[in-house]
Amino acid sequence: MKLLLVTVLAHAALGGWVDVDEWAQFKLTHSKLYADQFDELKHMKTYATNKAYVAKHNAEADAGLHTHWLGVNKYADMTSEEFRAQMNGYRPSEERLQGRPFQGTGRTAPDTADWRDQGAVTKPKDQGQCGSCWAFSTTGALEGAWKLAGNDLVSLSEQQIMDCSFDYGNDACDGGEMRYAFKYLIDNGGIMAEADYRYTARTHHSCKYEADKAVAHCSASTIIQSQDETELMDAVGNVGPIAVGMDASHIDFQLYSHGIYSNNHCGTDINDLDHGVLAVGYGSENGKNYWIVKNSWGSGWGEDGFFRMAKDDGNMCGIASDCVYPTI
Repeated sequence: MKLLLVTVLAHAALGGWVDVDEWAQFKLTHSKLYADQFDELKHMKTYATNKAYVAKHNAEADAGLHTHWLGVNKYADMTSEEFRAQMNGYRPSEERLQGRPFQGTGRTAPDTADWRDQGAVTKPKDQGQCGSCWAFSTTGALEGAWKLAGNDLVSLSEQQIMDCSFDYGNDACDGGEMRYAFKYLIDNGGIMAEADYRYTARTHHSCKYEADKAVAHCSASTIIQSQDETELMDAVGNVGPIAVGMDASHIDFQLYSHGIYSNNHCGTDINDLDHGVLAVGYGSENGKNYWIVKNSWGSGWGEDGFFRMAKDDGNMCGIASDCVYPTI
């Protein structure tokens, strides 16, 4: 009866545009559950709207109007407002500096860089339905720095940072800040492996850190807040993976599939940023420069969990507006 009602309502609302079997497969593939048939219909209508948007955008991209393409991914049943509220948990603070200001390395940055090739980047992770992107950005930068300091690459615990850094201004699934996370890690003296302090995608108000199980640490952090991509290139090219904030509030980023992402409506001020990610390299394709960035939405999103962002294009989406990396 429920399926019949949803089918009838869906065809009435959408004119049959979304095939019921297609919708059933989408739910199965992405383990989607809804509160009731009316909640499901709402998401089905959003899916239809987003699917049409993907088709229109990709036709324009094929015609050369965009440099990135979209896909009907696991977030296709969410509006951009729903998505931002649930997933984009980076909360830039008014306390701008929380670390040492970047002074430059004094070295020429290489023409291209990709720290994945040096084994300094763990596989893409999935933050789930939790605004913990800031914690994944933090661990990504520390994982890279720890490896490049001569240690083994180890996947570090986002859940520890979420559970244990409330006193530093972070709020677990309700958002946080990479700079505050590094301040916690410096004061705490260590971080456990993800295997020993597993990610739950939940907010817990109890810290279960065990000092004898710490596998990495950092002694300081360095901040780049100049909105200067030349400085970010120096850091990414010469130092390693860098935790960065960005404006990820737009539907075409939510549904990104591949290509070099750009959006003229993206904000570039630090107050526009709402998502924490990890810059792991940069390069060029057909004369267009790009950043290589690791996301925390799983390997099924984007280019196997990564995306390319337009580089040297007016600080696209604020990628150089709030950046931080640790010193071992």
